[in-house]
Amino acid sequence: SDEISSAATLSFQLLMLSFLPMCLTYLFGTLLTANGSLKALNLMAGSALVLNIGLNYLLILNIGFQGAALATLITQFFAAVIQIILCVRIMKISLDFGLWFKFLVLAVSTVILSILLQSAEFELSLIWKLLIECSIGFVFLLVLKLFRIKDFTSLLKK
Repeated sequence: SDEISSAATLSFQLLMLSFLPMCLTYLFGTLLTANGSLKALNLMAGSALVLNIGLNYLLILNIGFQGAALATLITQFFAAVIQIILCVRIMKISLDFGLWFKFLVLAVSTVILSILLQSAEFELSLIWKLLIECSIGFVFLLVLKLFRIKDFTSLLKK
């Protein structure tokens, strides 16, 4: 039914959003492991586990399988934020908040673009939607100066 497929779509979107913080946990978790900060990392993991179990219990009872996806998203963000804080405090890593803000703008604009393309009145094939999103995403990369053609060409020359 349409109700089930829209609920499944929302769940899938929540799980897709959890990919970003999951990537951050791989990055910062590896830094903490290499630094030998296993106690702090294990405390964070234990806290995330308790949070996830509690959220699953509450959210699945109230909103069903979408609750499980939401619990995953919240837990992944919690783990990522704690690991970033641990890296800053333990390893004295400085964060370029301007760069993080640019990535946030890129992520939010990409999500908004995707939503707009899906809700558009005109019918486009999946390939066209993907090409449009990638093209506009590339323009955002250039505008935000997250990608510079000059740097790319000099890398290719080397």
